[in-house]
Amino acid sequence: MKPTLMLTDDMQRANEYRFARQHIDKYMRDYVLADVEVIPLIDKGVELLTAWVNQTFSYESKNIRISGLRGMDLRELVIDVIVASAHCQTEELFTSFTARMAGTLGWDDKKSSITTIAEITAVLCDTDLFDLTQADRFGSWHIISNITLSLQLQEYIANCAYLPPLVHKPKKLRHNRDTPYLTIGQDSVILNKGHHNDDVCLDVLDS
Repeated sequence: MKPTLMLTDDMQRANEYRFARQHIDKYMRDYVLADVEVIPLIDKGVELLTAWVNQTFSYESKNIRISGLRGMDLRELVIDVIVASAHCQTEELFTSFTARMAGTLGWDDKKSSITTIAEITAVLCDTDLFDLTQADRFGSWHIISNITLSLQLQEYIANCAYLPPLVHKPKKLRHNRDTPYLTIGQDSVILNKGHHNDDVCLDVLDS
C-alpha cells in the first residue's frame, strides 16, 4: 500500500497538538471537569470564594483590591486555579505558582494580582484538591495537587517539553500579535509587556 503523504500544514498542526505546552491546559481542564468526584469540590470552592469575596476586611486597601473580584465569574476563577494546581504533581514553590497565575485576573498591577491569587489559593485549599505545605516554621510554602492524573495524560505532558521546529513555511507577520504557528495564539511579538499597536519592524522576523 502506497503511504499517504501529509501536507506540511497538517504535519505542523499535528506537531503543535502533540508537543506544544500551550495545549496542555485544555486537556488538563477536560480531565479535571470529567472527574465526578472533583465537581462537588469545585462547587464547594465557589461557595468558599464567594463568601470570602463578600467579606468586609479590616483595612481599606484590601477591600478595594478584593472588590475587583466581585464582577468576575468566580466559578471560572475557581476552575482556573484548580486546573493550574493539578499541574503540581510534585511540590512547587507557592511563590512560583502565584506568580505564574497572576495574569489570570487580568489586572495591570502585578503585585496586587499575585497577592490576591495567593489569598484565593489559600481559600480554595479547603476543597482538599491540593495542599499547601511548609517544612518548618521558617521554610518556604509549597503547593502539591491531590488530583491523580492518568498515565496517558502524564505521558502527554512529558512529551510537551519541547516544540519541534516549523515544518511548513509560515505566513508573513502583518501585525504585532501575529504568530507563525497554526494552533497557538500569540500575545505579542513585543516582549516584557511592552505591547502596543503601532508599527514595528516585522520584516526582521519574516526574514
